[in-house]
Amino acid sequence: MPKVQTQLHISLDDLLGYTAWERERWLAQLRKHGEPVLKTSAGPHGDGRFQTVGDLVRHIFSAEKRYVDRLSGRPLTDPASVPKDNLEALFQFAQQSRLDLEDLIRTFPAREWDAAKEFKIAEHVICATPPQDRHPRAHA
Repeated sequence: MPKVQTQLHISLDDLLGYTAWERERWLAQLRKHGEPVLKTSAGPHGDGRFQTVGDLVRHIFSAEKRYVDRLSGRPLTDPASVPKDNLEALFQFAQQSRLDLEDLIRTFPAREWDAAKEFKIAEHVICATPPQDRHPRAHA
């Protein structure tokens, strides 16, 4: 039987919508358990950067924020400024980060969408671009 290839077209709006829905689920689950859940150990097999669930959640949300900061030419947001043990503060930070990302997508100059930019992160230099196109495609 011949292999059939299909294309799956996923827009950036689809991805943003999905992650917004997923964040709502996280918040609901974490609220069920209360703020002490943020102090739960992230486990023994990590690389040492994230000791608790709160550390990990803060890292996930701050990565998006720093991406926007870098592409916008803003000073980087210090993740330590967001309390890792305050559920509402973490998710307010996530909401603001998402608003900033959506604003970046709406206002980023068209001529810069495909322009690679170099950034120094710790001792590493990375090359990053904004989302490659407003309708990224995944091939199944």
